[in-house]
Amino acid sequence: MAKYLGIPLTVSNGNRIPPTAQPQIVNDNNFKVGTTANWTAQTGWNIDTSAGTATFTGGVGSPQNLVSMTNSQQVLTRGKAYQMEIVIDSIDDGSVKFWDFTFGTVYGVFDSPGKYVVNVIAKSPSFSLRGFSSNVVVSYVSVKEIAATETPTYGSPEYVTNGEFANASDWNITAGGWNASGPSSGSWACDGTQTQSTNLAQPNVFQGLTGKKVVISFEITAYTAGSVRFITGDGSITGSAESRLGTHETIGIVTNDATGLNIQADSNFAGSVSNVSVKEIPYVIGTREFVKNGDFKNGTTGWAPYTNASLSVQNNKLVIVPTVASTSRATQGFDTEIGKTYSITASFENPNSSTVLIGLSPNENGSSPTADQSTDSSGTINVLYTATSLTTYASLSRNANDTNPIYYSDVSVVEIGYNYLQVADGGFKKSVKEGDVIFNTSTNTEGAVKQVIDNNVLLMSNNNFSTADEFFNVFAANGDTRGNQVVRTDKYIMSEYDENPSNPQESSFWYAGGVDADKVTLTHLFPATNTFFVANLIEDYTQRLNAQSATSSRLDIPLDAFRDHKNNEVLVTTSITLS
Repeated sequence: MAKYLGIPLTVSNGNRIPPTAQPQIVNDNNFKVGTTANWTAQTGWNIDTSAGTATFTGGVGSPQNLVSMTNSQQVLTRGKAYQMEIVIDSIDDGSVKFWDFTFGTVYGVFDSPGKYVVNVIAKSPSFSLRGFSSNVVVSYVSVKEIAATETPTYGSPEYVTNGEFANASDWNITAGGWNASGPSSGSWACDGTQTQSTNLAQPNVFQGLTGKKVVISFEITAYTAGSVRFITGDGSITGSAESRLGTHETIGIVTNDATGLNIQADSNFAGSVSNVSVKEIPYVIGTREFVKNGDFKNGTTGWAPYTNASLSVQNNKLVIVPTVASTSRATQGFDTEIGKTYSITASFENPNSSTVLIGLSPNENGSSPTADQSTDSSGTINVLYTATSLTTYASLSRNANDTNPIYYSDVSVVEIGYNYLQVADGGFKKSVKEGDVIFNTSTNTEGAVKQVIDNNVLLMSNNNFSTADEFFNVFAANGDTRGNQVVRTDKYIMSEYDENPSNPQESSFWYAGGVDADKVTLTHLFPATNTFFVANLIEDYTQRLNAQSATSSRLDIPLDAFRDHKNNEVLVTTSITLS
């Protein structure tokens, strides 16, 4: 069974858990207890426990916060989805906001009495109400996590905070050029006065992401001259210089989680940027082993010494002893595909605290590898590498000017696959098989199932299924839907059809029989340019039903039948409802 890593992806399977069934996160959400342990009230806020209200009278232009103290201000979990609700009894002027107390992210703005509900992705654990009003009275606040089965959440959480530039929080200007007063209207401007290395920086973006593949993107919202790029603080990932309006992204592997992200203005860049984002691209670990004799049960077979190195095997461990005080290596080459990513993992024992270096390299001698190093007495190192040649070399080194031995064991190189769909409790072993088509209804793209890795993970032919808030449908290539019933009609037959004049993406099909009539509505993913296709499809299956049985009154149509291959039209079969 293949292993997989990455961010779990979830989708509704019909067993929805509504937010009403979720626990209340905010203590004293109806203001009956007060500020002692539940709320911190800044100037202008007052809680009336007898009335069950929180009132802000600070005045317009003097914003202050009423901060929830649940779990020592750790109300939310960064990256999770929440449903926030507020009831405003009265408001005279200005507004009140759901507010990220740490980073200043605005979750919602309300300027009139009423009940309001917003769904958000948490930027940080802290949460508050922020008053911008001369007089506002709030009687209820609710925050509940949105269960994965209610709102699917795909892919990685956002690792950049305030990437939409709601204000200047979390960003530093490390050189001139960028507007010192901060962003305006969600974009941050650079005036073109600097020639190079003018950075708008956010530290610690990549904490915990060492060895992970990420996609970094930003948007150029205005442009006059020059170019702009992103670059990690250690320079290991560098985007190309951009001078076009629109969103630009680059994919790379993080080598240092202590580094930050820089938006670097080059060549006298004059323009504005916004929507800065860093997200992890989850991956599946392949099962094919590329290294031979990685357990060293066959001695040093397959491994070659380089640069004054003596190789031997003791207790299934490779021993590298330098013959002189210099760098020494053991290497092994294997076939790779350019552009694909590979992972090397190796364990080591280093009793003399020499410098251990493990990596992958395009060079036969193992030099200049993409590598990780350690001076620990023992441990395991894992390195990801994207192949640049048809042959890649595993490199096990001791990289210090001494003659101490290092012992290596359990060396493994496998391919990393990023094209996958992972769904918590997906039930894929029963519902999906190799060759089925997955259609991404958010991006209008599709991919074929290459492998059902396990009950929750599919290896796909492309990577269109790892982005937040996306949905998908499964179409069986040979019509076998494994029990995925699409349309069922009991005691009814189709009599006619029409189009919904108010929505050109809907077609309606009427069923008549007995004393009642039911209507089936299908919502087209693309505009309904070929409703005859659907009408003929249902007629065809009705005729098959009548030909097969004189008594049966149930009509089942497989998912794949609703793909109009001739006209390249797909119908959202999950939207079929009887009314």
